[in-house]
Amino acid sequence: VTSWNGLMIGAYARTGRVFDRRDYVEAASRAARFVLRALRRDGRLLRSWRAGESRLPAYLEDHAFLAWGLLDLHEVTGESEWMNEARDLVDAMIDRFWDPEEGGFFFVANDHESLIARTKEVFDQAVPSGNGMAARLLVRLWLLSGEGRYEEYAAKMFRLFAGILEHAPRAAEHLLLAFMAWSESKPGAVAAASSAGASESGRGQAAGLAPGATESGGGTRGPLARAQRGPVIVSADGTRRIRAGESFELRLTLEIEPGWHVQSANPSRNDRAATSVELGLAEGLTPGEMKFPEGSLAPLGGEKLPVYTGRVTIRVPIQADPSAPRGKTPLVARVRFQSCDDKRCLAPEQVELSFSVEVV
Repeated sequence: VTSWNGLMIGAYARTGRVFDRRDYVEAASRAARFVLRALRRDGRLLRSWRAGESRLPAYLEDHAFLAWGLLDLHEVTGESEWMNEARDLVDAMIDRFWDPEEGGFFFVANDHESLIARTKEVFDQAVPSGNGMAARLLVRLWLLSGEGRYEEYAAKMFRLFAGILEHAPRAAEHLLLAFMAWSESKPGAVAAASSAGASESGRGQAAGLAPGATESGGGTRGPLARAQRGPVIVSADGTRRIRAGESFELRLTLEIEPGWHVQSANPSRNDRAATSVELGLAEGLTPGEMKFPEGSLAPLGGEKLPVYTGRVTIRVPIQADPSAPRGKTPLVARVRFQSCDDKRCLAPEQVELSFSVEVV
């Protein structure tokens, strides 16, 4: 089944990266090549394969799950073919499944055999819903490619499903994850989305869609990306355009709630997880030496430990090679840290920020 293979491709790729298992990544690559070869006919994705035969038109979840897995594979390997294949799948998904009148995606394509009604799945079951994963996919591809059209489709989905985000968010957790990633990366958009959703649906402004600044549109110049884990907000900042042959500084800022701290990059105890950064860079971009703050000595448990409190910034110089490919190029920054207060430490967390810069 194409959708299940998409989920497994992503799982194998990410697991291979985390545990440094190259064989897992290679298995994901082989599976991806098989699906793209055996489960396509005349440029159209198919649903299933058995005993050498591919059959049935692919559904929304097949396109969304496979494209998600291919993006995972792209971020792990840095190979552009997976990004290109994912974009082709998403473009086909928009062309064949999108509802041009109300927004959102139908479960079956517009050229599917005649049905009494074409439905839109949004509630998660044993696997994510098609619309939930499609929304996450659109936001992720927008952040990776910088193409605003993907963000526009995602925003329409959040307006359409504002009532579900208000009344039953836990029944549509993948849609909620997509909304959170979108709102964290587009300051000021939440108020516009919630008010528009209220106007279109007549159900009132969606609760839980916290108001922010006024919408600033495609010219937004806020953080490149932003995410929160527990008491820590992590944001990425820096230039959005760089000339080939020049360098820029990526700034990763941790904003830590009062009463909390995170371990420094050089903790004095082996049972504490150091703050660290892992970068995923496209061809032509080279990182320099990361500059971590020294941290302050805090009296904890009868000893003084080097920790980060308040607001701290990690600086990473990145060089664009003279031969770097021109155009939008994806970056991924994974920031790992451990949050503690004066009584306990939480399990180590990792925030993954995906965004893009343009090489000119």
